[in-house]
Amino acid sequence: MRKNYDFKNAAPNPYATLARDADDQALARTNLGYMQMMGVGHKCTECGQGKITARLGPGRVWRYRVLEIEMPSDVATLECNHCGARYVSAENAEAHDGALAPLYAKRLAKEVEVSLKRLEGVPRNEIERALGLSHGYFSRILAGDRTTSPELVALLHLASKSGSLEKVQALWSKLSDKAPPAKSRKAKLRPPAKRAIAAKTARAPSRESLKEMPEVDFTRAKVQRNPYAARIGAK
Repeated sequence: MRKNYDFKNAAPNPYATLARDADDQALARTNLGYMQMMGVGHKCTECGQGKITARLGPGRVWRYRVLEIEMPSDVATLECNHCGARYVSAENAEAHDGALAPLYAKRLAKEVEVSLKRLEGVPRNEIERALGLSHGYFSRILAGDRTTSPELVALLHLASKSGSLEKVQALWSKLSDKAPPAKSRKAKLRPPAKRAIAAKTARAPSRESLKEMPEVDFTRAKVQRNPYAARIGAK
């Protein structure tokens, strides 16, 4: 059963009605001034009859972004003891975020893990590329190093239901520009080895050209001597 505590009409021992054991007593002592600052004991503006009270314990489900998450039992929430209206001040909003953000990230990471198991036949890097994610994105999510977005979780969930990424890839293909067709070349390129042989053959003289070359009689040729070479040889 939930236990409310009204700090304005407190009993001589203000922790007796709130605390269930020694741990709750210590918690109430540390949060006493904090709860008073949040407006505990003020009149409810919704019904005008009840008072704002601080609640602890299990069973309190609060909405955090897109999920409904149970508030940890050691985090106080403000509610009217008559109509149940909930209040969030700047002070306790920070405490709520600090308590619910890790639970929120854990829930999303769990759903990512389930969706990846459905796409077990598809390489993870291919999934990241199809969804526009950086390499290793899912590894960081599953390791708890970062929090993913609910939009990505929903998209991955829908893609995993079909067991493939064909619909996602078809969408990106539809939105992409089509590359112009490559121009065809009339001359066929030969392999590198054949091109090298052909070039070497073109440089070599043919047999017909060798027959047409005149023979030279070197015995009748006049050889000029270099005078500088003779001086160097003399020395």
